[in-house]
Amino acid sequence: IRRILPVMWAAATLLERQFPGAAFIVAAPSAQVADWIKTTLAAQPHGPACWSVVIGQTRQVLRQARAAMVTSGTATIEAALLGCPMVVVYKTSWLTYALGRLVIRVPFLGMVNLVAGYNAAAPQALCPEFIQHRATPSALATGLAALIADGAARQQMLQGLAQVAEALGEPGAAERAAQIIRQELR
Repeated sequence: IRRILPVMWAAATLLERQFPGAAFIVAAPSAQVADWIKTTLAAQPHGPACWSVVIGQTRQVLRQARAAMVTSGTATIEAALLGCPMVVVYKTSWLTYALGRLVIRVPFLGMVNLVAGYNAAAPQALCPEFIQHRATPSALATGLAALIADGAARQQMLQGLAQVAEALGEPGAAERAAQIIRQELR
């Protein structure tokens, strides 16, 4: 969170210029994390006018969101099941990133993209991924703007997310996602 929150915040600031009146909601897993986020964001020199931090309401936030910036883990599956268009974002230390690239042999970090499947010869993510140095405010804002607008990118993503949700189904979606990801990792 420490590495990516400032980038997400700057992206939200850029998006607000393009979509005046937009509200930005950060879903925190706990009160402690929420307090840290509020303190960190309040200290930023610039930011969107309308923002809030909620605790333990990720599903409700994703259900109501027009689009979301989502970190690369299981939250991408949750957003997909809820039909929320998203960009996937992740930043870690350069050492961790370099070591991870040596070990990880799949082209995507977002679980939603692994579940959506890909052509190994020409990998293309369902949800755009902004990892490490690609996770810039302008890149995130551009990616999200395409998903907020009522255009082809949004419609394609909504169709792809519906296919992911259908593939995973209910109940037992988490287990099916794990099986698909295990197959992709082989």
